[in-house]
Amino acid sequence: MPKTTMTYPFKIKGTYPPLTLGDIQDNCREAADQKGFVVLGLGGEKRQTLVLGCRTCGEPLLRRTNVVLGNRIECRSCVQKPYKIAAERIGARMISNDPEGDRHYRIWQLSCGHTVRLQLGQMLKVEQGLVDVDCVQCRHSRYANEAEAHGWSFLETSPSQQGYAIYRHECGVEHEAHIGNMRVGQCACPECGPKKGPVSSGIYVFRIDLPGLPVVKLGHSHRHLDRLRRDLKIEPDVHTEVLRYHPMRTKYLARTQEQTAHDFLKTRHPEWVVPKHLFGDAIAVKSEIYRPEALPTIHRLLDDIAERHPAPATIPDNSD
Repeated sequence: MPKTTMTYPFKIKGTYPPLTLGDIQDNCREAADQKGFVVLGLGGEKRQTLVLGCRTCGEPLLRRTNVVLGNRIECRSCVQKPYKIAAERIGARMISNDPEGDRHYRIWQLSCGHTVRLQLGQMLKVEQGLVDVDCVQCRHSRYANEAEAHGWSFLETSPSQQGYAIYRHECGVEHEAHIGNMRVGQCACPECGPKKGPVSSGIYVFRIDLPGLPVVKLGHSHRHLDRLRRDLKIEPDVHTEVLRYHPMRTKYLARTQEQTAHDFLKTRHPEWVVPKHLFGDAIAVKSEIYRPEALPTIHRLLDDIAERHPAPATIPDNSD
């Protein structure tokens, strides 16, 4: 085949490489073919580099002849495809390589429009729901909303303690507090003083409409709304409802009364118990899940508990 020199019409690593057609050794073509590539021509200095095309996706790449003959070849586009698909499933997209040159990182644009620097493997975990990801701007906006709900203003994250932030109380005092405590309102102003009273708890009944499997959950918590919305890790599109909540004076009392109710249900009505393998990871608990048929009995049990242990006249504050 006669030699023809031209410029490759598509960029490879940001440039249009020279391309020489013809005079390709058969062993180079065979080695490339066995690894899933086709040799398009010669390029680079002294024509010691092969211009290859991926047979799977068509992505062009440059590899030295000795690499094609003796080493493994990977198509960057094919390697990145699973990570791009994972990002698309959560509304994000890969926009560039890491500006610091770390091959394990990429720059991603999230659904909010902001960008983050994140490892490739981390994006797979985000798509699987194993970890959360958000941008600094949206995270700080969320911290501000959580603080405002309890009479505080978010100022900045703590420069010295991870998981803490600096807030300003409505009285003007600035205070460093744990972000998780602020989220549920468990933060007392050091100037105004904490509100008095023991930490309360209560017994709750949740309805959780899993696809094809509506269930109810009986449990106790001093933050039952936070328990439902965050701790159980239920998908946002699953309908949930607080059917009942009976506040009690102490955590110990709530826990023991709840356990008595569970013992009754499991002993007298084991057919109402929903085993873990049926709801799997849809609810982040191992037990305490029942079929809706159990609701009338659960309400009767709670009526008995409420009669023996009436709700305190003033529900104790949880700031301590």
